[in-house]
Amino acid sequence: MSEENEAEKPPITIKKYANRRLYNTATSSYVTLENLATMVKEGSIFESETSGVPHNIDFL
Repeated sequence: MSEENEAEKPPITIKKYANRRLYNTATSSYVTLENLATMVKEGSIFESETSGVPHNIDFL
């Protein structure tokens, strides 16, 4: 994927719940750390939200 296309895509929001489960709002599904590792290797950009407080965790 080219850098221009990556810049146009909004970051993927990953929500961390109190029970430590991670939820991908883009796919409306729970994810594992292994899923996140794969997404990082693919160059995805993330934004995390823990207890309703957004934290930017960009990966390039």
